Amino acid sequence: MSQGGTVDIWEHIMQMAKGGVQNKDNEYSREARNHPDPCQWLKDMYDSATCNTERLKIKTVPKALKCRHSSIKKM
Repeated sequence: MSQGGTVDIWEHIMQMAKGGVQNKDNEYSREARNHPDPCQWLKDMYDSATCNTERLKIKTVPKALKCRHSSIKKM
């Protein structure tokens, strides 16, 4: 906090500039880590998902597992 009890806005701006804090861990990321090829497993799960909500959950995982540019290019 800066003088006068106000929040230091620059700390918040710097955090936003870095992309903020996003939790990419969900049930799919935890399960994918247990497979020999987590990227392929995620792609298979995405292809077989019928619900848009499930697809959105799966789509957030590749970035956390660093396989966004491998087997899941077109998700």
